[in-house]
Amino acid sequence: MLRNLLLFTAVLAVIAGVTYWSNHSASAPPLTAAPEAQSTVAPRPVPAFSVTDLAGRTHDIADYKGKVILLNFWASWCGPCLIEFPKMMELARDYPDDLVWLAVSVDSQRDALTRFLERFPAPPENAVIGWDPNKAVAQDLFQSIRYPETILIGPDFKMHRKVVGDTDWTGDSMKAELDALLALKPAP
Repeated sequence: MLRNLLLFTAVLAVIAGVTYWSNHSASAPPLTAAPEAQSTVAPRPVPAFSVTDLAGRTHDIADYKGKVILLNFWASWCGPCLIEFPKMMELARDYPDDLVWLAVSVDSQRDALTRFLERFPAPPENAVIGWDPNKAVAQDLFQSIRYPETILIGPDFKMHRKVVGDTDWTGDSMKAELDALLALKPAP
């Protein structure tokens, strides 16, 4: 009798688990950002700001006018940031002359940031690793609170899209979008 009761309970547990898994896995969000998290915004001018890199150099956003800028806010404790970081490095390498990857860490501790960076090869020359420990740029200026978050800025110096979460940065659709932004580059 006890054996039958245990068997019946085990079967019910398996059915409940399979039902829960099938109902939740079909609606679970993918690792990439959901479409609603990837918003196209009415292009508006980029506010003036600067960030400091780990060597103490200041980088003013105005220095990159005329290029496509990926303004990327991230943190060492963010799992999707760990997945996204090498993809963004690859994308920056694919566009060495026309793109600037402004990767701004919101870590409060410098050692957490440097340990994160040690996992990867050196960033390409068109990458700036900035540090915003007080979140003066990320949260105060851009209201970024979910990481990673990236703002695509065109050579027209306007913000065109905000991507919350990881996305397929090296895929054909992203490259097509970057090429479309590059077409906004003013003629010399």
